[in-house]
Amino acid sequence: NVVGVVHLKDLINLNFRDDQTTVRSIMHRVGYVPESMPVEHVLRTMQLEHQNLVIVVDEYGGTSGMVTIEDLFEEIIGEFNDEFDADRAMLQLHANDKVVMRGDVHIADLNEWLDVKLPTDTYDTIGGLVFGRLGKLPVVGDTTFLPYVGNNLTEATRSEAEAIQPAPVVENESTDVPMPEAVEPAEPQNGLTVQVERMYRNSVAEISFTVTPEQANHLRQILEQGIE
Repeated sequence: NVVGVVHLKDLINLNFRDDQTTVRSIMHRVGYVPESMPVEHVLRTMQLEHQNLVIVVDEYGGTSGMVTIEDLFEEIIGEFNDEFDADRAMLQLHANDKVVMRGDVHIADLNEWLDVKLPTDTYDTIGGLVFGRLGKLPVVGDTTFLPYVGNNLTEATRSEAEAIQPAPVVENESTDVPMPEAVEPAEPQNGLTVQVERMYRNSVAEISFTVTPEQANHLRQILEQGIE
């Protein structure tokens, strides 16, 4: 088990002629978080405990790894770069209205492009939002559902879904057998089923999802005009 950490500055400040100094006397204790804890909760815990890193434990209590405050900021704020990102398109539209998108795309921009309302109160980037929804370190192939509030571009799809909802069945009132009350059909929920396509270190670098035909047409117009 990890009992603490020693910072480089603590070693530099040591008087190495003092042979009585032990690692335990200069170490800093660390906190522990489960693998399943959402990243925003981890950040809040670290802020409350004034810690720069925490140890991640699995369901059996074993050590899975560690998370630093820099890791969390990178995920939530979405500031990550590598030598490949400069050559990768921010947004690609493929056949069957499939979208491939970089993880550092801002949610506010995606909301504008798709005419939807994904939450922006906790995460700035779509990669950070996917990370938070998964509740664990993502791997390529992971999928999650991102519900959103639809606007003009999703009204047509929503109306079609409502039109095919089955009507509630009315039982013969003369029967003596009590029948369960009819359940109202669930209101269709709009959203994106997102798949992780590429990781960079611990960041979601690229995702894919399918959009409605109306959204795809709007994206084509945006791509023709050029994305800044």
